[in-house]
Parts: sequence; structure tokens; C-alpha cells
Amino acid sequence: VHIAPAFGEDDYNIGQEFGLPFIQPIDEKGYFDDSIPELAGKYFKIHREDIGKKNVWDTDKWVVDQLKKMGKLLDVRDYAHDYPFCWRCKRALLYYARESWFIQMSRFREDLLETNAKVNWVPKMIGTGRFGNFLDKVRDWAISRERFWGTPLPIWICNDRECNHMLAIGSYEELKTLSKGNVVLEDYHKPMIDEVLISCPKCKSDMNRTPEVIDCWYDSGAAPFAQYHYPFENKELVDNGGAYPVDFIAEGMDQTRGWF
Repeated sequence: VHIAPAFGEDDYNIGQEFGLPFIQPIDEKGYFDDSIPELAGKYFKIHREDIGKKNVWDTDKWVVDQLKKMGKLLDVRDYAHDYPFCWRCKRALLYYARESWFIQMSRFREDLLETNAKVNWVPKMIGTGRFGNFLDKVRDWAISRERFWGTPLPIWICNDRECNHMLAIGSYEELKTLSKGNVVLEDYHKPMIDEVLISCPKCKSDMNRTPEVIDCWYDSGAAPFAQYHYPFENKELVDNGGAYPVDFIAEGMDQTRGWF
């Protein structure tokens, strides 16, 4: 069985379990680095518009040719199958292991199951089945996204990589207090927010915000609290159950593993 821990979720998990090496000779844009000199700067897959053309670079063909030369090729054949391509530029897509920011949902699994059992689901099978199964196997939530628009992830990281101190900012007021020049913005989205610097409390180097934004489902899940500007206002109202949890929610089936 072909296993590539850097290029697939199942592969990565198997690699972690059995201590397989993590080899990633391709950059985040899909081009080979110089760890394989013959492929350096080459795209990992033939471009869609070049399929069937002659005298164009095809990485798959190059790999097959190398295996033939080394006498390690058992068999090669063509077969039709689905493959993902970017709908914008038509280039092949790659399942790529990379670092991300997570909420440790697995830590709260029992609390989630206990709370779900108190909900009057209609029909009940949604709570015990679809949503209950989702919670029973809940995984840590990768909340960071790399698109431009969204709620900025409020984490500042020291530019001195030996220090690498991180700060999670909890409010506009805290950001104003800690920022160089006590910055106040009219708009706290990108790109304005990324111009705000903080002096590292450990080494005094500049700290920049990590470039990611937050998963929009986090925004949706925070809506019941955010509408009351909690916890900066109406804290007693929310904490005493006067505003949350709500009495009734009507949503489509697709939302049971979304903002719920």
C-alpha cells in the first residue's frame, strides 16, 4: 500500500502511529524544492490544459521512467478516476499536511455529550444519531483559515524565532494597551490589523499577528454571546441564563454539524 504521510490525512495518521518518516519535498504552491534536484521547480502534476499534449512536463511520467531505469517497476497502466482541480485556475490540487491552529475539542468530549443529552431534539434521532455520533468522535477543531476576509486570529508571535513567545489578545482595549503606540483602529480586519505591533514582554522584539483568520463557523457559534457584547457587557444577564441558552432553534439538517 502506498503511504505518503505528508500528503493525506489517513497516511499522516498511519505515519504517526508507525513512526514513518515525514518527507515533504513539495512547497505550499505545489512545486518541488531542491531536495530532489531533477524535480526542483517542477509542478507536482501535469497541468489540466496540457493533458494529452506532447512535449510537456509530466511529473508522473518522470517518476515512472525513473522506476523503470532502476528496475523497480512491477506494472504501469492507465485508468480513469476522479481528481480534484482548482475551479479557478484549473490546476491540480494536493492534499497537503501543514501546521494549523486548533481548539482542543477532544478535551471537552464528555461535557459536550452530557449537554447534548439535555437537548430536546426533534426528531430525537438527530440528537442520538447524527449529532450524537459527531460528538462521540469529536476531533480537535482546526479553526485557522488562510483567506483574506474573516475575523483575524488574535494571536501575536515574537519575530525572534529563538524566543517565539505568543500572546492571545482578548479585547480591543487589551490590544490598545499592549500595542506599540497604543493603537486604536476604525476597522480591526485585515490588512489594518496586521500593521499593529506589540513589544515582546520577554525579549522586547516586535511581535506580529499570525496571518490567519478564524473559521466562519466559530463566528456563528459565538453569535448568541456576541449579540450581547459578552463578556464586556450584559455579563450577569448571560451568566444567569437570561439570554442563553435559547429556548428554540429551527435549522436545516446541514447545520447539525455546523454552527450547532
